[in-house]
Amino acid sequence: MAIDMTTAQAVLKEYYSGNAVKDLAYKSNPFLALVQKRTNFVGRVAPWPLRFGNPQNRSATFTYAARVVGPSATDSSKYEDFQIRRVKNYGTAVIDGELMKVGTTDLGSFLDTATAEVNGNIMAVTNDLALDLFGRGTGRRGVIATITPGATTVITFVDARDALNFEVGMNLWAALTETGAVRSAVAEVPTVVAVDRSGNSITVNADTSLYGSPWAPGDSVFAAGDAPNGGAFLKVVGLDGWLPATVTGAPFFGVDRTVDVDRLGGIRYDGTGDTISEALMEAGARLVDESEGSPDVVLMNPRQVAALQKELGSAVVRNRVWSPDAEAIGFDTIELHTGAGAVQVIADRNCPRGVAYMLQLDTWTLLSADDAPHILEEDGNMMLRLAGADAYQVRAGYYAQLACDAPGYNCRIALPSA
Repeated sequence: MAIDMTTAQAVLKEYYSGNAVKDLAYKSNPFLALVQKRTNFVGRVAPWPLRFGNPQNRSATFTYAARVVGPSATDSSKYEDFQIRRVKNYGTAVIDGELMKVGTTDLGSFLDTATAEVNGNIMAVTNDLALDLFGRGTGRRGVIATITPGATTVITFVDARDALNFEVGMNLWAALTETGAVRSAVAEVPTVVAVDRSGNSITVNADTSLYGSPWAPGDSVFAAGDAPNGGAFLKVVGLDGWLPATVTGAPFFGVDRTVDVDRLGGIRYDGTGDTISEALMEAGARLVDESEGSPDVVLMNPRQVAALQKELGSAVVRNRVWSPDAEAIGFDTIELHTGAGAVQVIADRNCPRGVAYMLQLDTWTLLSADDAPHILEEDGNMMLRLAGADAYQVRAGYYAQLACDAPGYNCRIALPSA
């Protein structure tokens, strides 16, 4: 019989129950797979407290240890509460009406076609989340190095891997600064028509020099709808936000991190003058020296993991780690002994080149309302009939934010170029 709406919804719901979405989401994104999850983030804000200082009512002289009033009074432990707020992210898959009606006559054929679209949509949302887990919440995908306008415009990027963050069909925004107002956002939204990943460039289907506010070298580029546009950050705040290269006094989830830069903003180690293995070992030693952290993983770009492997040669020790949320998903590692003990070095394609993150995983939590991502069907309808089109829509997305309860147990490492 032909596939109708009721049958299609039932079979898709069955297909995407259990671990189906997790398997799609985690298998190519190690940090997303490994970070612990809490899927009951209800309420507008989640206070995320940490104690970053012990009470200093101690002295070799009792009168100083016992002072409880006055300007020299002793005090209590030092606490802060990060006020964690969710962000939203969406993706849609469209299934043609003709396919639903006459294109297939059995459930198996329907699943082959429909799930290809839905799976692709889930992966697009997932890959965006996995990229954001290394960002700082702005959603910036690249910075323009050169721009060659014409009937189509070719854009190259400053960072050698930024073209990897773009896909054919992606609509774009640009802004003079990472957090500033978008250039002509509503009227002028070009689409990516070609990606040259080895050449670190993309081509868009418009002459951006003719825009009311022309795109220019130095501009930040975003997927349309992602940029702060002079307002609040719309994307998940990832490792670059929690462990920034420089800590400023700007409120971070309501906290002034300059009160205690390392414990509230993480440890930083400049390893640009070291080999990669030296940088990791020294960073581990610094974590032990300056905090009580017990890091267990290091996340690096695959290019620099390959460089580390070449550097270690026959001394490479291999291991494997597994996702706590999807038993069949694991990742190969290089086990390295550092000043903080053994850590598992993992290649994550979303990690920028030139930086590594040495993490104590149990200090990190991806907070969300339901899984991140999941099929959006709060009204019980997995598929929606589109108004004005002979098609049906399946929506995926999430409401989530990354949180850390001990930034000082983690280290951002500047690596030598590879």
